Amino acid sequence: MGAPEDLEKWGEYELNTQFSEKVLMPGFVEGHCHAMEGQAWNHTYVGFFDRTDPEGNLHHELKSMEQVVERLRETEQKMENPDEPLFAWGFDPIYYESEWMSVESLYSI
Repeated sequence: MGAPEDLEKWGEYELNTQFSEKVLMPGFVEGHCHAMEGQAWNHTYVGFFDRTDPEGNLHHELKSMEQVVERLRETEQKMENPDEPLFAWGFDPIYYESEWMSVESLYSI
């Protein structure tokens, strides 16, 4: 915060008071959060650790790229419309030390 006179050192200015009675917050980039987990369970979990969904069902860890691709394959085979996008969540490449997800990884689906 600052006073209008603090702006003077930066040169001419026009004070915009459009949001003077509001609280402005920056946009957020969510790199890691559990708040969205309930909504995320509408899609396929492909994480490195066991996770329990909101209904109490255990979704097993995927410790290799092959397991990730297999889970995606299983999900794709169950889709009613194969033209719709397949959404998945939980994948974090830092846990797969020797492999990265690539287009080649997905060709086998």
